[in-house]
Amino acid sequence: MPSGVDKKILSLHVVVDVVSKDKLKKFSFGLDKTTDAHNVEDWVIHFKLFERASRDDAFTEAAIDVDVAVKTKNFDKMAITAAKGFNQVQTERTLVDVATAADRLKAGKADEVKLAKTVERIIESRENT
Repeated sequence: MPSGVDKKILSLHVVVDVVSKDKLKKFSFGLDKTTDAHNVEDWVIHFKLFERASRDDAFTEAAIDVDVAVKTKNFDKMAITAAKGFNQVQTERTLVDVATAADRLKAGKADEVKLAKTVERIIESRENT
């Protein structure tokens, strides 16, 4: 940028969707960044799980909808993920770890806090590249 020019990203919204191999579940991660007047960043993941009975059906209302306040230590990995999307490890962990946690929540064997921790671990699993 030319001298005397400053650029700040005050807010950002990126959605990363991972569809299961059978195409019946869609894991949607809304990655939101906000920056306040004092340049303090905040990141939130708006996680939604969509399900359908058949590949021919549309995904409609979310079966699960959880907001995750991201820990400060994960802000750099959130920024990388927002810029580049999920890598292979994040995708695989979504299809295994998040799918399992979501199923346990729906069955009443876990709570939203457990699912939220699992969702944030998807971001934590990213290398800093």
